[in-house]
Amino acid sequence: MVAGAVVALAVVAAVWFVGRDALDRAEAGDCLTNKGNLIFPDMRVVGCGSSDAQFKVVRVHPGTQDTSLCQGLSDIAFNEELDNNRHRSDQQFVLCMDGIKK
Repeated sequence: MVAGAVVALAVVAAVWFVGRDALDRAEAGDCLTNKGNLIFPDMRVVGCGSSDAQFKVVRVHPGTQDTSLCQGLSDIAFNEELDNNRHRSDQQFVLCMDGIKK
């Protein structure tokens, strides 16, 4: 019984960890890195203590691509429309982010 609970907990933790870099799960307070470039960004969620952390999410606006929603809230607005081939979701959203000063 205990072994089954431990295995189930390990599976849940593994699924959470593997999917954690999925941008469609970003929340206010999460940190991001850009694995792409300015023209073709590839934003990923990373730990805020990570040396890769470049941005911190201030607010998430789901169901839109209107980056003007971030005016006065953050340094940077990033919009994305995810498809099934890239990040396993069909949604659009705007992330309001501040750059992390190092």
